[in-house]
Order: sequence, then structure tokens, then C-alpha cells
Amino acid sequence: MKYLNLSFFIFKLNIQLTAGMIVVGLLLPTLTQAQIYAPLPQDTTVAPNSESRLKYSSKLQIEQATIESFFSVFSFDEVQDKSQLVQLAIMPTVKINLLKNLKFTAQGIIGLTTGRVQTRFDNPTFNALNLNELTLSYYPIEDLALEAGALNQNHLQTPMLVMDRAFPGVQARSEFDVTKNFKLGLRAQYSIPNSVSFETDRTENEAMPSFLTQGFNFDWSALDWLKVKGQVHHFTYNDLPSVVAFQSGRLGNEVEGIQSSQSKFLYDFDGFSQSYHFDFLVSEKVVPKLNLQIIDNNEAPSDRSRSQWIGVGADIFFKNFSITPSLAYFYAESDSVPALYSDVRLGRNNREGMNYKLKVNFIKSGFSLSANYTQANLIEPDPVQNDLRTLEFMLELPSVQF
Repeated sequence: MKYLNLSFFIFKLNIQLTAGMIVVGLLLPTLTQAQIYAPLPQDTTVAPNSESRLKYSSKLQIEQATIESFFSVFSFDEVQDKSQLVQLAIMPTVKINLLKNLKFTAQGIIGLTTGRVQTRFDNPTFNALNLNELTLSYYPIEDLALEAGALNQNHLQTPMLVMDRAFPGVQARSEFDVTKNFKLGLRAQYSIPNSVSFETDRTENEAMPSFLTQGFNFDWSALDWLKVKGQVHHFTYNDLPSVVAFQSGRLGNEVEGIQSSQSKFLYDFDGFSQSYHFDFLVSEKVVPKLNLQIIDNNEAPSDRSRSQWIGVGADIFFKNFSITPSLAYFYAESDSVPALYSDVRLGRNNREGMNYKLKVNFIKSGFSLSANYTQANLIEPDPVQNDLRTLEFMLELPSVQF
């Protein structure tokens, strides 16, 4: 059953960004993932004889301040491209309530890597500091947030569409309880997809690219033994630069042109993404799970337009630890999404295969061990792609809170 008939979940939400959201975007400086400029602190010292009645307070309510750490050993094999890496990732997160209705969130990832990489195209960066999220959130009413900054795209819960990236932009979101057992959220965003174009990567001054989404998410306790979470979004990519098309052409997309400055996607990207997560609470000791991701690009031919993930697993609880075995079948046709932004762990586009994962969570100690193996074969022969195998072992250390 390659195509799931889930059309009853799909309807197009023409949610437009509100005027208040636009005002927030205009008041904030433009953010890019490459550079963020902050004003220098000003001298607020009051002279001893001053009659000023101004008072200054350094009391800020810190909602969250944590550091998460991950240690991994990673192997990648695509015939001509290979790597064996040891990695340490450190992810600090801070959330601050500046005012009652104004919040600041920042999250970064420090990646330290060593090992061997053999590659035909990319010049790998072993050590990097990346911005994962940087947002200012304004709440005009309790259930409505207007946000601007570097928006992490994990909120779409569809890594086959966009994998763990922060796009500069603005968004409006709202969540509320419809009933005791059903929570509904609405969200719309306008963002700028990441790209870097040198003079040699383009023939003219290119238009500003954009990534727009409008949709909803829900959390439903359907029955005593069944919980369902889901997301449905309409997405549109506009004016993606030639360098993105060129890089995506090496990763499975159909493109025109053989040079970076002349490359262009063969098809536009406008469609729907869906993700669903089912928990079957049949026992306190064993909780079976079902995960689905479905992406359809309405601008591509029917045999090149879909990405899909179907995964099953279970949480199995013991006295001091739990284990989660899972497996999934996936495929990503050539032009379902821009390959540069899709899930790197699955080989991007023009792939189908299996993913196997085993995770052991030591509940009292707060750390976990996992093993992840992916076999991603080509759907269609491609001169620059080969069948792919990846293997990763990861240690997730206990989170440190401040």
C-alpha cells in the first residue's frame, strides 16, 4: 500500500498573516542565520545629584535554562562518498519572560567533530556553531502568539519536508482546548529559506526566496487507550535561488542547467504535508506506536511528487529503564520537496528504504543509548547518487538545568 488515502484530513487553510504580525516583523531587525547584530549596552548610570526618578531592575524571570549533550559515532557509505565520524553536540537553551506578554527564546548547537570524510562535492565543516532558534514572542491575548526571529521548522513535525533548520521570518500561532480531550492549534508563517550565493553562483541579482506555511495541529485523547497527535500544513516555496537548485540536483531533484549560476528546479513546490502519531495505551508495560508522514507536491508529476514514512514501534517499560525498538519504511520521490532542506539521514530525495532503531532509556539516571541504521536505495538511476547506508550510535547525557 504505497499511497494512503488520507484525503479527508486535507483542506487548504488560507490563513493570512495578521496585521499585528507584520508590525512585529517591521519593528524587529532582520535576522539571518549567518549574522545577528545586537546593540551595545548603554550607560544608564545616574549622577549622584541627578533628580531623575528612573529606577532600573535586573530581575528577569528565566523560564528555562538548560544544556543538553549528545555523543555519537556515525558511519556513512554511498559507494564513492564515505565517512567515519565521532561527534559531540552541545545544545544550550534559554527562555526568558521579559514582560508578562513578551518572551525571548534562544537555542544553539555547538558541534565538535573529528574523523574521516571522503566526498566528491561538499567541503565538510568539522566544528561549527549553529543557531537553532532565536525568537521574540508577543502575546496580545492568552492563546495567541506573534513571533519574529529565527524560526525552528521542527514545529511542522515533518523532517522529510524540512529537517531541523531555523529560517528567519515571522509567524502567528494559537492553541486552545476545544473539548476536555481535544486541543487544536493554528499556525501561519512567512520565512526565508537558508542559502548562501556567491557571485559565481548567480547570473543576476535574485529575488528574495520565501517559505510559507498555513495549517493546524491537534492533540486528541480519542479513547482511554488511544492518543493521537497530528499536523496538516499547506506549504509553498517561492523564488529559490540557483545555488539551492544546483545543490539539490546532486541530492535527487530534477533541475535544469549544469552550472550553479544557471540551475533551476524543473518543478515548483506547492502542496500539503501531514504527520500523525498514534499511541496505543493497551498496557502500562507496553505502549505500541504508529507514525506517519505524508508530503504531496501538487506542482510535480504524480510519479515524482510524494514523500512518505510509515513507522511502527513500542515503548517497553521495566523497573529502572525502558526500551523502544522501531522500524519504518520510507520513500521520497525526486520532486516532492527541495532536497537540500529534507532529511539528510534518509539520503534526501529519489530514495526508498528501511530505518531500524533501538533506544534504551535509563529513567532514573536520565541518560539514553540508541542505535540507528538506515538503508536508502535509489528509486531511479542517477549519475551522481548511489545506494546509501548509515549507522549511528548515540549517547544522550542527562540534561543540566540552571
